[in-house]
Formats: sequence, structure tokens, C-alpha cells
Amino acid sequence: MSKIKNVLIFLIIVLIICIFLIIYINQKEVSVEQEIETKGNTEIQQIADEIEVREDYFTINNCIREYLNAINIENSAYYRNDQNGNYVKVVEENFIKNKIYNLLSTKFIAKNDITIKNIYDKIQIINKTALFIPLKIELINNANVRSYYVYGLVEDISNYNIIMELRAIVNLDRKNGAFSIEVLEENYKEENRVSIDNIERNENNQLYIQNINTQIVVEDYLKLYKGAVLGNPELVYNYLLDEEYKNKRFKNLEDFKKYIEKNKSLFFSARVEKYGVKSNGEYDEYLVIDQNGRYYCFKEKEIMNYKIILDTYTIDSQDFINKYDSTTEQGKVALNIDKFIKAINDKSYYYAYNLLSEGFKSNYFKTQEEFENYARETFFDNNNVDYKEGKFSVESGLYKYELTITNSEGENITKTFIMKLNDNREFEMSFNV
Repeated sequence: MSKIKNVLIFLIIVLIICIFLIIYINQKEVSVEQEIETKGNTEIQQIADEIEVREDYFTINNCIREYLNAINIENSAYYRNDQNGNYVKVVEENFIKNKIYNLLSTKFIAKNDITIKNIYDKIQIINKTALFIPLKIELINNANVRSYYVYGLVEDISNYNIIMELRAIVNLDRKNGAFSIEVLEENYKEENRVSIDNIERNENNQLYIQNINTQIVVEDYLKLYKGAVLGNPELVYNYLLDEEYKNKRFKNLEDFKKYIEKNKSLFFSARVEKYGVKSNGEYDEYLVIDQNGRYYCFKEKEIMNYKIILDTYTIDSQDFINKYDSTTEQGKVALNIDKFIKAINDKSYYYAYNLLSEGFKSNYFKTQEEFENYARETFFDNNNVDYKEGKFSVESGLYKYELTITNSEGENITKTFIMKLNDNREFEMSFNV
């Protein structure tokens, strides 16, 4: 009897332990699920906030474009070809003035005593189709109506010459689907700004919310780069180029300007051919290849905070490092020669010159100018190399690679590159002259 009693007590104890274990496990599972759910909600909210900010960025640019179109008195929308083929204005002057008036905020109109009659005296008018290059967009009021301070360059879209600088406040009323603009003086200072409750919608100030995807983002980045580099190369050099990249690729501002001038027609016609985006933790990389095969990388930490890299060879990416470290000696030599060839194709003679060994430069090209003259006379405008067809050999610790360089017209030259591989992907290179 006592044995049966002991067995029952043991079974009861085991059952109690099992019940506690089940409760503990269930609690643990619930807690993990809640943690995942909480993290998920936080991430979703961050993504939603980012999308809303990016939407505002494009919306603001659309508002500025509408304003610039309105103040362009030579806007093609104001003209038509008549029955004789003559290009004639088909709208009255008051139509244009009223359109501009409808885009301005009531606060700005009242402060500056603006009327339809005197609006041309109060607002700078242009006579060119304009492109806006935003340099700063800052949220200054996050109430029912969001207000942004906007600063940027206005350029003639036909030649990228700067027409004027524009400082403005753009007000966005998502609820009413309307916007308004306040044009600012250069010495503008924000002092005790009163928020706007709403914006009355009219026939001209409708708010256009754009659906954003990667293609739209990269096309915008390329458009901004073209406008900035062709209109104000100093701005790009001083503020937009990645610092490490700039120092390795260009000798100074004048070298950068020469590079732009040599490739001006290519930049002018550049359009997105291929694109992609990848995240590198601290920033996103928007990658673009244009129709001429030129590469652009926009390293974005946040909207309006980005740096630009213009090639794949000046700075070793992590993908390049992984490929380099895992390949053969022949592969390493080929990758290094390819940097040189790409630099020649880009007319980046400063960078290409610095890839050559000091002894080789001392013997054949004492200055960059001497090397540049030689490169222009010897190599093609666009050089192609098939490394698989080359002859690779090793002599006394030096690697030799005899390669045939061709162009699109079937012409070719043969060059034998000699290279010593050093640590940390460094190398010393020369070739037959």
C-alpha cells in the first residue's frame, strides 16, 4: 500500500513539474512573438516615415517645377502655331499673372502687397525652360500644413547655364491637396514662424503626390548630377564627391573641371540605361550605368545627404576586394590592368599616371602632361581588352601580360604590361613604350 502511495506522490510531482514547464514555455513563446511583432512594427514605421519624407522631397520638386513653369513667360504652354505656322502667344498677360498669383501663399501675398497688376514687379520672371537643382530642403514646420525651406539653383535646361538662385518656402497641405510658395530674400532668417492651418485649393495649386520607385530615384539623381556638374562643377567637387574618391581620382579642382570639359557631351546626353540599389548598413548605394557605359554611384545616408563616386576602379569596393583576394595571380594582374584601361577610357589621366611605377615614370614620363600626350596618341577613345586571349608569364618575380587592345572599328594595338604585386592590393606597373 505504501509503495502505491509513493508512486502516486511521485506521479503528482512529475505532473506538477510538467504543468509548470508548459506554462513557462508558452510564456516564453508569447514573449518572443511579442518581441518580433514589436520590432516589426518599429521597422515598418521607420520605412513608412522614410517613404513619406521621400514623397515630400519629390512633391516639393514638383511644386517648384510648377512655379518655374508659371513664371516662364516664354513657356510653350502659353504659345501655339497659328494657321500660318507662326508661333504666337495664345493667352492674355493676366492669365499668366493669375496663374503665378494662385501659387503664392496668402501670407506672402499680404506681406508683400502683391496684386495681379503688380506681380511682375514683386516676382522675378524668367524666359527659359528651367531645371531646379535642390541643394537644401529643410522641414521648418510639421503641423497640419508642412512647411519646407528650399534652396537651389535654377538652370536653363537647354545648356545648364545658371539663371538664378532660388530660396523659397514650400507649404504642403495633403488634406486639401494643395500647395503654396513663398519666395525669400537671400538674407532670410526664420523667426517665430506661424503655422498655416490650411491652403485653399484653386485651379493651379493642386498637390501632385508621386508614386516613388527605384527607377524614379536614380533618374532624379542622374538629372541632379548632370545639372550640377554642367552648371556648377565647383559645387560638385567641393560638396558632392566622396572625399576619398575625390582625392584619389582628381589632382585638384582644375583637374576635375578638365575632366568635365573633356566629357561634356557625354554628360549632357547621359540617361539611365541600367540601375540598381543595395544597402551597406550606414547608407544605400544607388547605382547607375548610362547609355555610354559610364558608372555613377550615389551613396545616400538620407535624402539630400549623399556622396557621388563616378567609377568602379578608383576605390576598391568590398565586392572587388573579395574577388581580388580569391582569384589567381593572373587574375589579380588582369584586375589591376583593367583599372588602368578604364581610367584611360574615362580620360582620367591623373589617376592612370599614379598607377605607374616611379622608375617607369622617371624614365619615360617625367610629368603627367607627357604621359597624357602619349596616352592620347597611343590608345583609342574607347579601349577593349580580352584578357583570356592574352599571354601571361612570370619572370624573376615579375608578371608579364601581353594583351591586344581593340576599339569598336576593329583597330588594335599590342601592349605588354609588367607588374609587381605588393600587399594590400598595391602594385607597380609599366608597359612597353
